[in-house]
Amino acid sequence: MKKIKKKSLVAIAFLIAITLLNISSTLASTAIYGSEEKGYIVATHQLRDNRNTFDDSSLNSKNKSYVSHAVKVWKDSGTVTFKRSTSSPNKIVTGSNKDTSVVAVCTTNFSKTTGKISKFKITLIQNKMKHISDEKNKGTVAHEFGHSLGLLDLYESYNKNQLLYGIDSRKSIKPSKKDIIGAKYCTRK
Repeated sequence: MKKIKKKSLVAIAFLIAITLLNISSTLASTAIYGSEEKGYIVATHQLRDNRNTFDDSSLNSKNKSYVSHAVKVWKDSGTVTFKRSTSSPNKIVTGSNKDTSVVAVCTTNFSKTTGKISKFKITLIQNKMKHISDEKNKGTVAHEFGHSLGLLDLYESYNKNQLLYGIDSRKSIKPSKKDIIGAKYCTRK
């Protein structure tokens, strides 16, 4: 009985060591740069291409106007150019979700070989957006495009002037100087 327990303990210890090693390597590959204090937070291994395509062909004209605003403000920032392409793997779509207060969401997929973002999808939550002003919706879509680059949300109230402020009370509808610093880090070569 003691031999079985000893072998079991060794096996458990081995599994714990492997798990910790996997966690360590995952954390190392997703290191964070910047901080709330710096006004930007970036997860490493993001999109490095400064030109990215997207497909918003399923959107109505109002939603496309929000996307056009986002594309323009990121281009004007000198950081990245986004281009419409119906063959793009990056999709911008509409959806609904009654169980959340989220107005839009960006999901990203990472390449297993490079560790960089390989594609993104931005979902505009229509049942939430219809109760918000056009100005705020423009800011929300521009915010989500920031996530497509690898910028993360900010939550300290002193970052309300940042586009990547994660609360809908953000005051910006275009990237601030600090958002641009983070975006340039994301798209670095």
